Amino acid sequence: MRVRSASSSFPWTIAARRLPLAAVPAALIALAGCTAAPPGDAAPDTSSAAQSSPPPPVERPFLTTDREEYRVERTADSLTLHIVATLTNHAAQPVYLHPCGRTQPSFVLEKWVDGAWKNAYSQACPAMLMIDPPRVEPGASRTDTAHVNAARDPNTMPRFEVEPIAGDYRLVYTQAYASWKPGEGPGELLPLEQRVSRAFRIIE
Repeated sequence: MRVRSASSSFPWTIAARRLPLAAVPAALIALAGCTAAPPGDAAPDTSSAAQSSPPPPVERPFLTTDREEYRVERTADSLTLHIVATLTNHAAQPVYLHPCGRTQPSFVLEKWVDGAWKNAYSQACPAMLMIDPPRVEPGASRTDTAHVNAARDPNTMPRFEVEPIAGDYRLVYTQAYASWKPGEGPGELLPLEQRVSRAFRIIE
């Protein structure tokens, strides 16, 4: 989310000669006028709106969401929304999805801020390891619901870590693995590009 500077040079020479002291201010004013940008050459727009850029596209994502826009539901003490997400395994090996607890996938929300993805919401997950987590075979799909339940109290977790909340987001599966060691636990994570959704909007 750059201002390109341009240098100016004079296409002429100024003969060196002494000027009366009273003429110096007038000469400086004339010289300053010569260095102005030519008509029609507008100065770069450095406003944040002009520098912002849309999130990059995701080609053939493993992870998709059911909608392109979600509205946050506000209560006295929380902000909630529910994202139905489907992981389709385009790889040649199974994908293993370790859940958050036993009810939903392990995920975070990232927000597009100043040309980069920034962590915006993280779950509070119990530290428990499933010996045999759900697996998605090559070519198969699995659908789960990511429940966002963010506290409004600044001293309570989980909560949104960005202001304003409205903006472009993506869903990231944090525990989607390319392998699983029987009786031991997870192997390597899927590459990040296989664990993220296309961008969607959150509005208030």
